[in-house]
Amino acid sequence: ARLSAEIAERSRSSLGSNSLASRMRASGAAALVVTIGRITRADAARYVTIGSATAARVSFTGEALEPRYPYLADALATGDIPMDAAAVIISNLDQASPRAHHDDLVVAEAAMAEFARSQPADLVRRFAICCRDRLDSDGIASREEDLVSRRALSFVELASGMSRLTWDLDPLSAATVRGFVDTYINTLHHTGKTSQSLFDCESDGE
Repeated sequence: ARLSAEIAERSRSSLGSNSLASRMRASGAAALVVTIGRITRADAARYVTIGSATAARVSFTGEALEPRYPYLADALATGDIPMDAAAVIISNLDQASPRAHHDDLVVAEAAMAEFARSQPADLVRRFAICCRDRLDSDGIASREEDLVSRRALSFVELASGMSRLTWDLDPLSAATVRGFVDTYINTLHHTGKTSQSLFDCESDGE
């Protein structure tokens, strides 16, 4: 992550053809990290994001500045938290930062970094989302609307004859579908039969 941040700094667009990425014939910092590290583009982008958010900075006058997220930088430097946890913390802090007070962001960052030292990434993600919503309660509605607008469903027929379903759901829709699936699986597991009532809709005398 530190190296990726350095690559991003040396590949910034303001350098033009003199940027590191341009001189290495790469389209950007993440693309260069992909080539050098032989990793996926998603991982490269994540390393660049984490590294840039936790790297020391320099002001326009050359004065040394602390990282954008110093508590997270310390936890990463000592190896106390994994990259997955760091990524979700940064993502949620970035989402809240435009409307949250700076002091509240600092407190939330410290709390999340400390929580991530002892908890798995899935719990860190839930805690980070909770902190984000507390920091930016006004943005909850717009985020929910955005998730709803991005719902999608697609089927892909595999060579074996099986079909693969990809379903992007907002949290409320996902909870509804998951409840239905859990009920169906539990019924099938305990009785060996599907519950017809799950599929039958009551009709008006039909």
